[in-house]
Amino acid sequence: MYEKGRKHGRSVGRYADGSCWYEDVYDRGVWQQQRIVFAGHPDTLTYTPTDKPASFVGGLAWLNGFIRDNLNYPPDARKAGIEGTVQIRFTVLVDGKLTDIEIAQSVYPALDTEAVRLVKAMDASRGPRWQPATEQGRPVRRQYTLPVHFYAQ
Repeated sequence: MYEKGRKHGRSVGRYADGSCWYEDVYDRGVWQQQRIVFAGHPDTLTYTPTDKPASFVGGLAWLNGFIRDNLNYPPDARKAGIEGTVQIRFTVLVDGKLTDIEIAQSVYPALDTEAVRLVKAMDASRGPRWQPATEQGRPVRRQYTLPVHFYAQ
């Protein structure tokens, strides 16, 4: 079955000779589990996903360090005391590059522009800084939302 163009529910298949059948379970397009049953054998194999979300190379500590070292608080926003968290959304491709960079939640135009610049800097020519998400052990495109905090201190 499909829901909004994504697999949803149970999908069952059988070998033509009847020696094996399998069942995949999807939840709104995300593979949840697979069961395999062999004819004449009481054991059932159950696989669960080894999915991993996209991540910054080096983990959250390195991501926070990158943001700390590269974020430039716009002077006009700082002077006006404008603070807040810009939510920026982008897609991490299978090669770790970034695309579809957009503001998911705006705070102030200058802060939004700086958040976009920061994310674009993560996709610099020195090589990808992002590891792609994986689904069933294979790299996949995945959307990521990053909060960028601006606090005048």
